[in-house]
Amino acid sequence: MATDDLVPAPPLPSERRLALVIATSTYTDGEYPDLPAPAHDASNISAMLADSAICGFEVQTLFDRPGTEIRLAINKIFNGRDRNDLVLVYFSGHGVKDDHGRLHIVATDTDSETLPATAIASRYLMDLAKESAAGKQVIILDCCFSGAFDAKGVGLVDLVGSDRQVDEAVAGGRCILTSSRSAEYSFQNRLASGEIAGSVFTTAMIEGIRTGQADLGNNGRITVQDAYRYAFAAVTKDNRRQTPQFNMYGAEGAAILLARNPVGVRVGAEGLFELLAALDSPHQAIRIAAVDTLGELLHDDNPAKSEAARRRLQTLATTDGSPLAPHAQRLLADGTEPDPVRHIHRPAAEEAPPRPAPRYGVRPSPRPRRDTEFVRAADAEPAAVVDPAGGVPTFTDEEIGPVFLTDEFDGLVPVEDPLGVFGPGRVLPLEDEPSTTVSRYLYPTERYRGEWRRHWIDPAVSMGLAGWATGRATRPVDPHLLHLPPHLWGIATADAATWALIAIAVLAAWRTLSWPFWRMTLTNKQIMLVRGLLWRRTSTIPLQPMTHAGLSQSPLGRILNYATLSFAVGRRRTHRIRYLPNPNELWLRIQEEKFEPAAVEARLGTRHDDDSGYDD
Repeated sequence: MATDDLVPAPPLPSERRLALVIATSTYTDGEYPDLPAPAHDASNISAMLADSAICGFEVQTLFDRPGTEIRLAINKIFNGRDRNDLVLVYFSGHGVKDDHGRLHIVATDTDSETLPATAIASRYLMDLAKESAAGKQVIILDCCFSGAFDAKGVGLVDLVGSDRQVDEAVAGGRCILTSSRSAEYSFQNRLASGEIAGSVFTTAMIEGIRTGQADLGNNGRITVQDAYRYAFAAVTKDNRRQTPQFNMYGAEGAAILLARNPVGVRVGAEGLFELLAALDSPHQAIRIAAVDTLGELLHDDNPAKSEAARRRLQTLATTDGSPLAPHAQRLLADGTEPDPVRHIHRPAAEEAPPRPAPRYGVRPSPRPRRDTEFVRAADAEPAAVVDPAGGVPTFTDEEIGPVFLTDEFDGLVPVEDPLGVFGPGRVLPLEDEPSTTVSRYLYPTERYRGEWRRHWIDPAVSMGLAGWATGRATRPVDPHLLHLPPHLWGIATADAATWALIAIAVLAAWRTLSWPFWRMTLTNKQIMLVRGLLWRRTSTIPLQPMTHAGLSQSPLGRILNYATLSFAVGRRRTHRIRYLPNPNELWLRIQEEKFEPAAVEARLGTRHDDDSGYDD
C-alpha cells in the first residue's frame, strides 16, 4: 500500500496506563519442565506495551521470580489506583489446576506438593482486581488451562460491535483474555527450523497489533476486543486444540483501548459510497447536501473518513467550472459545520422556525427540509434564492420543484378504506426517544429504533405459576401418591416437596416483578437486552457480525401474537429471546437494519425524494 494512502492514527488517551508482565521459563520442581517461550513472550510484549507510539504503558517485568515476589507485585499494581487508570496484567508460563479444578499460576519456586501455598491462585489475582479502584482492567493469561480462572462474566458474543467509536463514551470494565479453554493446553510457537519463538496466542496478538491488522474498524484504534478477535482467528485457523477465550466483568461505555495502529489508517471510501454517488445527482439540492455532509466529516473522529472527505472536497474545490467548487473551498477554508437551511432566502420580516431537536443519537440532517412557512403555488411568484456573492450554489425553480400553499391542504379529509388498503404499513412508525432504563447505555451516535417488553403472557404465566405453587405448598404432600419413598437422603419427602414448591413460587414471583424492567432495544448497531430488578444486567448482540437470525412461533403464539427470536454470531452459540410481542413487525425491523438500512432511513424522512430534491 502506498504511504500516501495512510494517515496517522489518533493519539492515545491522556490516562495513566500501567502494565505488569510476568513470565516464568525455569522451574525448580521437576514436575514442571522448563519453557523457552515465556522468555520470548516477556521480551516482545514488554517492548510493545512500553512503546509510546503503540501502547504507551508504564511496564514492570518480572521474569523467573518466586511466588512471593509475584504476589506482592500484583498487589502493588492494583493498589492506589483511581477510576481513570488502566491496569494490565500479563502472565506467560505453566498453569495447573488443583483437585477442585481451580487454576494456579506456577512460579519458579512452586512446589507441586504444596501448590496452594507456593503457586499464585487465579482467585488471588481476581480478588485483587475486583477490589481495585482502577476503572479499566485487562488480564491476559497465556498458560495451559487458563480458561479455568472461574470467569463468570459476559462472553464476547454479548459485547459491543467492533465498529463503535471508542471515544464517544467512557470505557470501563475488566477484560480477561485466556489463551485456551479450561481443559485445553496452550502451545508454544515453533518455527520451521524447530526453534521456539514465543507462545502461539501471545505471538498472534503482538503480530496483530504491530502490523495494524488488528485494527478491524480501520479507525486507528485497537481495542482489547479487536486484539482478541485477531488472535482468536490466527490461533484457531490451523490449531483446533487451543481455543482462546474472552470474558468481561462490569462492562461500561465503550470498549477499552489497548493500542493505536502503528502503521496508520488506510484512507478509503468505505461507508461513503452513497454520499459520493449523491455528488453526481442531477438535482442541485442533493449535490449541495452531499458537499455539506463532507464538510461535517472533516471533523469526524475516524481519520480515514475525515481524510477521505478532505481529499474529495479538495478535488471539488479545484475542478474548473464546477458550481460546487466555491462551496467546497469555503468548507475547506473555515472548517465550520454548514447549515444548509440558510441557503434558502426568507423575507426579512419572517424568521425561520427553530430546527427540531434530533431523535436520540441521530445527527440533524444536513439537507434542506420541507417548511410549511416557505411554500408557493404553481402560479405564484417565483421563490427568491440566495445571493451568489457568498459562493454558495443557488436553487432554481425547476430544481426546487413544485411546492404548495398550506391552505390548499385544509380541505383534505381521510379516504374511506373499508378493505384496509391504505391502512398502516407493515412496520409501525419508530419510537423517537428511548426510556430512561435504556438511554444510559446508548452512545450519542447510535440510532435508536425502538424497545420492547416481553409479551404479557410471560408475567401472566409466572403469576399463575406462583399462585399455584403457593397454594399447593400450604397443603401437605403425600409421597405415596407420587410413588416416592417417605424419606430422601434423610429428609422427609413431604418437607422437601413443600420447600421445592415455595422455591418455585418465589422464582415465579420474582420473574413477574422483573417484567417491567426487561427491555429489548434495537438500534442501527446492535440488539441490546437490559434486565434485572435489583441486579441490572446488560448485554448486546452486534448486527453486522450476526450470521443467523430465526423466528419461531407456536400455535398459541400465533393466536396471542408472540414468538421466539434466535440469533447467532459466527460459530458461537445461538441466543434466544422468548415471548417477544409483535414478532412479524420486529422481524422486519431487524432484517431491514441488517440488510437494507436505507429502508429505515426512508421511513424516518432522511432520504431525498427523487423528484423534488427534498426529504420525504
